[in-house]
Amino acid sequence: MTKLLSLLPVQKFFLFLIISGVMTASQTGKGDNNDSASNSHRAGRVNSQQAEQLIKRWLSIEQQNQALSQTWRQQEPILRQRIALLSKEKEKLQAVIHKEADSQSKVALERAALSQAQTQMETEQKHLKQVLASEIHEIIKLQNQLPPPLSQLWSGITSDSDLSSNDTSVQLSTLLTLLQKLNDFDLRVSSFQTNLVLADGKEIMVDQLYLGLSYAWYTSLDGRYTGRGFPEKNGWRWVADSKVDSEAVKNAIAIIKGQADPDFVRLPFSLFSGESHE
Repeated sequence: MTKLLSLLPVQKFFLFLIISGVMTASQTGKGDNNDSASNSHRAGRVNSQQAEQLIKRWLSIEQQNQALSQTWRQQEPILRQRIALLSKEKEKLQAVIHKEADSQSKVALERAALSQAQTQMETEQKHLKQVLASEIHEIIKLQNQLPPPLSQLWSGITSDSDLSSNDTSVQLSTLLTLLQKLNDFDLRVSSFQTNLVLADGKEIMVDQLYLGLSYAWYTSLDGRYTGRGFPEKNGWRWVADSKVDSEAVKNAIAIIKGQADPDFVRLPFSLFSGESHE
């Protein structure tokens, strides 16, 4: 018992009270008969043993409690520091999550915009194909009505490019080239020297003078044959016309080639294929 009291001085007072109570209970039985004294002695001994066991258990619990308290006092700063670090890490992770969510929202918006742009582009592409198909059809119909030199130029361009290609960029590029050549020819007065088959089947060398796309004159090199050219529904047509002055045609060709001074030239002109007027 003394050894137990020396372990925890703080609890000596409480142990003293418990032991005194046990001893007092054992002494009160001395005035009785021998049997009662013997029974009281045995009861006192039992109570003393129980009290000692309870005290040992209580002291053990107190030791564990103090050990836990001391461990907590040692670990508390470390644990609080860990909690603070984890809190900061949590804040950083939450910031990353929010940033990632914002980034995903931006990506979703950009993806939606790209999808809309793609849909619009596909619609425009489809419309462009329809327009190109219509324009190509008209071009094919128009080629036979063009002046022969321009028609030959178009044939050379279309032979290098496939108008029936599914590649709209090829079709569009070829179409723009053809229209550019058409516009250039229409804006100028041009001349060519080539062979011409007459109505009787005779083939002669002629000088041709073109006024844009709508009208032309020709004269043979010796001046014996003259005529006019113009577009019709079935194609370009040449007709003999004695009213065409061979010298006037040659003089106009010399002027546009810079071989003669500019001057007025009188040539017959007809708004209809069957007639000609100066």
